[in-house]
Amino acid sequence: MSKIPKFDILLFTFMKRIILISVCIVLWGGCSSTRHAAVSKAEAPTARQQAARGDFIYAQTQNIRCQGLRAVPSEGLTVTPQSWSNPHYPCQGDKISDYGIRNGRMHSGVDIKARPGDTIRAIADGVVRMSKEYYGYGNMVVVSHSNGLESLYGHNTRNLVEPNQWVHGGQAIALAGRTGRATTEHCHFELRAGGEYFDPGLALDYQSRRLKDQTIFVRLSEGKAVATVRGDNKKTPATVASAPSASGRANTQTASPSGKAKTKTSAKSGAGYHIVIKGDTLYAISRRYGVDVDRLCRLNSITPNATLRIGQKIRLR
Repeated sequence: MSKIPKFDILLFTFMKRIILISVCIVLWGGCSSTRHAAVSKAEAPTARQQAARGDFIYAQTQNIRCQGLRAVPSEGLTVTPQSWSNPHYPCQGDKISDYGIRNGRMHSGVDIKARPGDTIRAIADGVVRMSKEYYGYGNMVVVSHSNGLESLYGHNTRNLVEPNQWVHGGQAIALAGRTGRATTEHCHFELRAGGEYFDPGLALDYQSRRLKDQTIFVRLSEGKAVATVRGDNKKTPATVASAPSASGRANTQTASPSGKAKTKTSAKSGAGYHIVIKGDTLYAISRRYGVDVDRLCRLNSITPNATLRIGQKIRLR
């Protein structure tokens, strides 16, 4: 019988040791992962600790709170149509799920269908209070608006803004997706007051895809937001302190007894044209002169989402 070469014996011994070491590493890694998971769970911060360091708190009621959250006044909050600066619809899609009880659970917002990567836009001027991945919401953006409300946009495939960033109404803030607890690509949209959600259908017109021209009154009752529509704003003029602007200064807007904000008007109601000034939108011009947005678009050969230029002449008749 021929002898096995010494080199083959050494190679076999070396390979055997390598395999034994690999098995030990795999077993040790599994034990470490289990032990790390147990330690992480034991050391998970409580809601009180999260609040102390400014994190959001997630519970079955889906309350969202963190530093910078604006409280609802004890007398309630009056939100007029004029308090939305540069109003815009969040996502150009059909409503696929409404606010309310769904499958035995509370659905705290409305779902608007979207294609992967569709643009999600801020519904009005404001400051980004949150932009991060957040539990079942997936990638989520929260914008604080000058009228005291906050808008929330969830399940984004990608957020395009950062916390404390000033955004304009209609500005792209995220791309639609299905991150978090979602079964299809869509924009989960919420309106909140003092961290408490209420029916966004009070502000969104799902048919015309714009913000409604109506006044909303919001108050807190037993820790939950109660929102109603006020058909007559004559007896409730509202002065709403705004969130800081891009320059860091707070703005105020005072509603007149007729419910219309006091703004500079560059054309009289009987004029045939309106000269665009800073802050003007098609919807604001439509409300001011009582002319439908569709008619304004036809008269001026523009689209409802067209960007208006300061000094631009808008035909009214």
